[in-house]
Amino acid sequence: MINVQAGGRTRVSGITCALAIASYVTFGAGFIERVPIAALVGTMLCLVLDIFDWTSFARIRKIPKTDAAVLVLVTGVTVVTNLAVAVFAGVVLSALGYAYKSSQRIEARRTSVPVKTNSVEYTTVYEISGPLFFGSVGSFTEQLDPKTEGNDRVVLDFASSKVWDSSALVAIDDVAEKFRNCGKVVTLRHLSADCGKFILFFVWAIRLTSHFLFSRAASQSGRLGRGEP
Repeated sequence: MINVQAGGRTRVSGITCALAIASYVTFGAGFIERVPIAALVGTMLCLVLDIFDWTSFARIRKIPKTDAAVLVLVTGVTVVTNLAVAVFAGVVLSALGYAYKSSQRIEARRTSVPVKTNSVEYTTVYEISGPLFFGSVGSFTEQLDPKTEGNDRVVLDFASSKVWDSSALVAIDDVAEKFRNCGKVVTLRHLSADCGKFILFFVWAIRLTSHFLFSRAASQSGRLGRGEP
């Protein structure tokens, strides 16, 4: 900010400022140590007063609530602790706010299309839109109810959606399994090859773990039935 206010508008000015600060810290440490602490405090105070955007408080009612909360949090934490902690707290709060906003964008639009021309059988197509990740899997599963689905064929279309993490893959597998348990034929459409591989891997891992636990429980039950320890 100070560099811009001083007239620096190009990349050369930013590089020069960075090299100057690095040289002060690396080669001028002995000279900086001779500067009284009071003088450094006064310099930092003038620096803070100069670079702080005081007009941001006037816009606090016009900006999004998340940005206003980040502004107040970073300012307060900076005064109480230090700038490094304040920046970290602001980044965490901004990330949480972004995750919450993204979780509200998931949507499943239901349409029925005939299996063939002039056919009485229909296929239900759920067009999934929005990011699918750990914050939106709850809304995703709530919008898909296999018990109220009347058609026997169901297509989950992810052309307008982006699968972000493993929680989304597990949610997709759970929803597909619920439809299959209700006697529906489920088709996953427009999923990337990596997502398909991950889903197959998770299904295989879950089934292998369940088989191992079931076999171990059956073995222990057999030992208890025979009176063995």
